Amino acid sequence: MKKQISLHFPWLRGSSLQRQLTFFIVLFLIPLHILLLGITAASTLIMYQHTRTTYQNMIDFFMDEIDTSLDFISRFLVNTAAENSTFQSIAYDYSDADLNMESIRLYQYLQHNVVLYPDLQYLFVHKARTEPLIVLAPNPTYHAFSLSNFEMRNYLTKYLATHTDGAREWQLLTIEGQQYLLCMLKFNDTQLGALVPISTLLEKLEKYQIENGQFTVTAYMPQDGAPRLLARLTLHELRIYAHSSTGDFSIELRSSAPFDSNAPFVFYLLCTVLSLVLLAIIPLSRRYMRQHFSKPIDIVLSHMRRVQAGDASVRLPNDIGSCEMNILAQAFNHMMDDIQQLNDRVLDEQKQRSQVYLQCMQLQLSPHFFLNTLNTIYLLSYNDEHKKLQDITLNMIEYFRNVFNSSSPTISLGNELLQCHRYISIYQIRKEQTIDFLTDVPESVMEYPVPPLSILTFVENSLKHAVQNDIRLQISVSIRCVELSEGGIGLQLRLVDNGQGFPGPVLERLNAMHPPMEVTGNHIGLPNLQNRLFYCYGTRASIRYANAENGGAQVTVIIPITF
Repeated sequence: MKKQISLHFPWLRGSSLQRQLTFFIVLFLIPLHILLLGITAASTLIMYQHTRTTYQNMIDFFMDEIDTSLDFISRFLVNTAAENSTFQSIAYDYSDADLNMESIRLYQYLQHNVVLYPDLQYLFVHKARTEPLIVLAPNPTYHAFSLSNFEMRNYLTKYLATHTDGAREWQLLTIEGQQYLLCMLKFNDTQLGALVPISTLLEKLEKYQIENGQFTVTAYMPQDGAPRLLARLTLHELRIYAHSSTGDFSIELRSSAPFDSNAPFVFYLLCTVLSLVLLAIIPLSRRYMRQHFSKPIDIVLSHMRRVQAGDASVRLPNDIGSCEMNILAQAFNHMMDDIQQLNDRVLDEQKQRSQVYLQCMQLQLSPHFFLNTLNTIYLLSYNDEHKKLQDITLNMIEYFRNVFNSSSPTISLGNELLQCHRYISIYQIRKEQTIDFLTDVPESVMEYPVPPLSILTFVENSLKHAVQNDIRLQISVSIRCVELSEGGIGLQLRLVDNGQGFPGPVLERLNAMHPPMEVTGNHIGLPNLQNRLFYCYGTRASIRYANAENGGAQVTVIIPITF
């Protein structure tokens, strides 16, 4: 037996119910508020981390686009230096061609190809001791903030005088207050470079519409750790970086927290107030729910248990609570009425089907017996054996009249034994053999009803399998009244022959048969009888097969007595 757990609070003993209720409310609210506070803090950190991850992915994606565009421009510079004969002529002085003419042709080549790179604004070629050759990209969006060729030429002249080495990596420059990315390659004493404005690249990020967000390009990449840790702890500022793979520069995003940091705590406060209100209305809601829902549901469940137990006559009251529950009760009653009618129809159909099936099984005759009997009648008439012909014809007529005229599922025990005598008489004339058919049946049970062929089936089986050439067949039938284990009285039919008995496998198969079963094939007599007993008496009837102690087959049949 389970021990019931009880709670005792000594300081509440003797206190008022109001004080006890207040104590338990507080006892319930303390862990609830701790849980809400933990959920609030966790949700805040999760929101921050999710936002940071989203922004980081966006910046990384944008930086990949920038690196791809810059890589295309770098490849264009390398291909120009490697494949353009005009540039090679200028850089390596392959001929004494006029430098100005070569510069014009190179300018036209660059002006023609610069349109293929929308992020590119300036291309320049600078040979030692000459002024830089400037190519301005023909993009009207650049004209509002672009420097003129003259201004850019002056700046590059000063810059290239101090920076003579080339580098394929992109570097960050500030020219007249504007930031540019510079890529410069050196071939002999000639420098080929490109300038991409930072403002043009950052304009692409405006489509993301990050609230209070500011993008900048820096020439360094801050170390992971301190800034991110600071931002993670304060939850008021986001600082995200993405480093370029094509140069020594980074894009930095600075943004205030994308959500109101006080919102989780406001949510926590609202949950607290709501929990107090809910606790206040629990007693009222409990009484209302019990009156309109719990009690009607208990009634429905009790009726459903009765239905589950097999009682189809249960009905719910028409008024058990709310209108929805009343509709449920009406639907339940209507469903039970339909089930009751359906059960009645099913029982009637099963009864009719069983009656038809029993009649069909009664008419399943042995074709060999019928045909062999006709053949015997022909031979007797051919040999002018009129006495035997008359006997076999009369027995056959009476036998089949009883079979065809019986519309009842049962016949009297005396009539069944008479059918056995007729069958054996026909068999003896046909086979010219003597069969001993011994019966031990009280006269008081002769009118008791039994299924047709309940004895004749076993007699036919003995005639088919127990006849031996050197031994005269003997079939004994004894019938007694016995008390059934389920209550009531039944007939015990015991049939024994003096044949060789049942072989072991056949005996096991016969005792393993459980009706109802499908009856097919040639050996249909015994399964047919077991099915008919099942449909007439259910599991109260039984058949048991065995071998007698002195040899021969023994069959014991129990048939309940019904009037």
